[in-house]
Amino acid sequence: MHNLMRERYWSMFNSTKHKYFYYAFYKQSCDIRIMVTKIFLAVISCAGITAWTIWDKFPGLWAVILAISQIVSVSQEYMPFYKQSAGIEYLLSDLSVITTQIASDWNRVDDMTPEQIIEKIESYQMQITELENKFLSSFAFLYSKSAHRKAENQTKKFFEYYTLENNSQEGVS
Repeated sequence: MHNLMRERYWSMFNSTKHKYFYYAFYKQSCDIRIMVTKIFLAVISCAGITAWTIWDKFPGLWAVILAISQIVSVSQEYMPFYKQSAGIEYLLSDLSVITTQIASDWNRVDDMTPEQIIEKIESYQMQITELENKFLSSFAFLYSKSAHRKAENQTKKFFEYYTLENNSQEGVS
């Protein structure tokens, strides 16, 4: 029974770390979109000023580009990735604390009873659900295959290092 609960705790530790990395990579993609939007607006703004000299040659093109930039400028705060980025930023801060607590408890899991392990798992899952509801429930997320793939790789690297680090510490004691 204890080994089963230990495996469940390890699985929860892995899935929580994966979730953390997924949100971090998702936020990174949101931030890239925000940066591209701001650069686009800045370039169009500067180009609009210099375009006066060639306005006569391509008036239709410049009218379309300026119209698009105005639409983007006015609607940027309503673009989902702006709000997603802010929500994820707050979530990551609190989720980082939880993953640190999970790691700390993992180092003591062998001293816990199966009931204590179940209580820890349920408590952490509840805390994570509350965080997601608090910071992310007001907008929809599209699944990001890229963020998922990166999170899987990062999680694998983390646990390879984590296992190596813990094994080396056990050898020192």
